[in-house]
Amino acid sequence: MNAIYELPIFKDRSKLAGKLLGGWTLSAVSQMQTGTPQSIATGDDFAGVGTGSGPQFWQYNGGAVLGRDQQPFAVNRTDPNFWFRIADSSGNPLFVKPANGTIVNSRVRGIIYNPGFQNHNIGLFKEFTIKEGHKFIFRMEAFNWLNHPDLGGADTNPNNIVIGTDGKVDLVRSSFGKVTGKSGNRELQFSMRYQF
Repeated sequence: MNAIYELPIFKDRSKLAGKLLGGWTLSAVSQMQTGTPQSIATGDDFAGVGTGSGPQFWQYNGGAVLGRDQQPFAVNRTDPNFWFRIADSSGNPLFVKPANGTIVNSRVRGIIYNPGFQNHNIGLFKEFTIKEGHKFIFRMEAFNWLNHPDLGGADTNPNNIVIGTDGKVDLVRSSFGKVTGKSGNRELQFSMRYQF
């Protein structure tokens, strides 16, 4: 979405107040996008069809998808917050390597959705005419002015599952299923341009 709006103040440009305080224009651009679907697959050749055959899916045992209100950010790799479940309540992994010589044929494509994206930019600018063909253009811009954090993608490499000595998933040492990166700091920019 985008918009440009000339502020309706000091419209009379024949007076000094109108020349100095009028003519400001506000521009805004907002972009919002849902998360992209992800499949759990690796380059391991489980099926025995040869290297370079593309990613092969892992067997999915169900129950990995969490509701939006249950998908927290993990501050670091040892944080126990997961974007999607990697183990059942007994500690057994929800994603397992398929048996050698087989190809997973159950529904496994796009079962996980990465975090979405939001970016909101706003700008305020004004032209100061000096004489015909000569003017100054002043701009103030704020990128991600709401300071909305955008989370990175979840770790979808099941080789990053750590199995403990008890045969159960170690939820602290496993990075698979966690979102540990984010971006999106507010940035301000001011500029003055002389145009002739």
